[in-house]
Amino acid sequence: MTAKNAFVAATLAVASLGAFAQLQPVDTADPVAPLVNQLDLDKYKATIKGLTQFGDRRQGTARNRAALDWIEAQLKRYGCTNTERLRYDFTEPAKRGPVQLQPLRAGGPAAQAAARCSAGARPSA
Repeated sequence: MTAKNAFVAATLAVASLGAFAQLQPVDTADPVAPLVNQLDLDKYKATIKGLTQFGDRRQGTARNRAALDWIEAQLKRYGCTNTERLRYDFTEPAKRGPVQLQPLRAGGPAAQAAARCSAGARPSA
């Protein structure tokens, strides 16, 4: 078999494998597809609107607790049975004072050239 014949045979083999692969049924058992099909834009918008009724939900506030209660009720309404809440102690971060700006302290050649320019001297090239 010449190199040309071998090349033609290999090309035909690859082409027939590609055609065979196209004839095989595609596995459509995608586990995510049923979940995506359940999504409804209007329900999504209603959920977001429901959460906005609580305003700012900063940790440790009554608004946050009310929002958590609402979320738990929604999950139970959707059929979720395990709505256990994780408890943790929230500690308010320490308040920081205003930032103290420090004067610029440059002493390199660029600062010396700037000082000469401000004094009226021409910079050296």
